[in-house]
Amino acid sequence: MKEQVIEKIKALIDAPTANDALRLAASNYLDVIGTVDEKPAAEALLRSLDENVNSIDESLGFFKSDAARGIFSDKVDGMIASFEAAKANGETHCLCPACQLGKEIYNMRDELLK
Repeated sequence: MKEQVIEKIKALIDAPTANDALRLAASNYLDVIGTVDEKPAAEALLRSLDENVNSIDESLGFFKSDAARGIFSDKVDGMIASFEAAKANGETHCLCPACQLGKEIYNMRDELLK
């Protein structure tokens, strides 16, 4: 089971939508696996996930902003529709790869903290 968490963390580091803070916390954790620093690094990774993984409502709020229109232009309406459909189907987190992986890792926190 721990190997599954590690694979998810590696995928998170490689996710194009992961920010630097999240990548750093994930990398720091991988660097100390099997040492006395593993549990504190796991706790730091979980804090980073709390701070950097967006809810679907946060993402929708951004996509409905002028800033998002400036970044995504004509794609933003489709993104909003996708996120609203996902929310209607019970999704609680942003649909980007980093947030989805972050949600999965956070849900495996008991294994991460062992």
